[in-house]
Amino acid sequence: MIHPRLNLISALTSIQRHEDCLEHARTAVAAEPSNADRPFMLGVTYTALNRHKEACAAYAQALDLNPRFKEAYINNDASLLKLGDLARCRAFAERAIAEGRKDASFKFWTHPLQRPPALVSGLTTRAWHDPKDFKWMAMLEAHYGEIMSELEPLLAERSSGGAGMPSQWGRVGGRATHDGSLVRTGEWREWVLLKGGGVHEAGARRCPKTAALLERIPAALGMAKTGLGEALFSVLAPGTHLRPHCGSTNQR
Repeated sequence: MIHPRLNLISALTSIQRHEDCLEHARTAVAAEPSNADRPFMLGVTYTALNRHKEACAAYAQALDLNPRFKEAYINNDASLLKLGDLARCRAFAERAIAEGRKDASFKFWTHPLQRPPALVSGLTTRAWHDPKDFKWMAMLEAHYGEIMSELEPLLAERSSGGAGMPSQWGRVGGRATHDGSLVRTGEWREWVLLKGGGVHEAGARRCPKTAALLERIPAALGMAKTGLGEALFSVLAPGTHLRPHCGSTNQR
């Protein structure tokens, strides 16, 4: 009777009845104690309920059963971050790295300080990439004039006080508190063109040509729709210092 119960859990999750899922998820773990998917599902339910301590225990159980369970590492890391437990974040990352050393086919995290949930294998880390490696770069370069014709008026709308930053641009951290914490000193502003769901209408209204060009880049549009990364103009005030940081994927 495990499969009808799993279907019920899925249905309850889809309508966000997470409290009702709990007992069924616990029963599934008891019914198949050696199946890593069962505690993982329980962890997902706890996560949806913001019960991150219990979620971490469930994800840890899943990883004990399957040490190469990528989704369990990712979800566990997110819940541990919610708890502020960076030491355990890095300890679990070391476990994932150790598994990758045992089997090269398990290509996942390579450093405990960088734990992106979406990692593109084979994309190397470097300060500057060769534009020839990305076919869409030629398209953007060919339309440089159009892009600048939309950007320059935005930059010209500077406020009279402070560092004279563009007045209509959003302050980084205004939408996500974590991003704001990256600014050690100074000011960081952004004009968003692609974000969760695709084109950001308010941003694209002033930069329709640039937004249309970005829509033609599958990777950029896909990352925006899945919440992995936005496409935007970014400006720093003179003297601004940002803390070292990394994104949710090595594509950013």
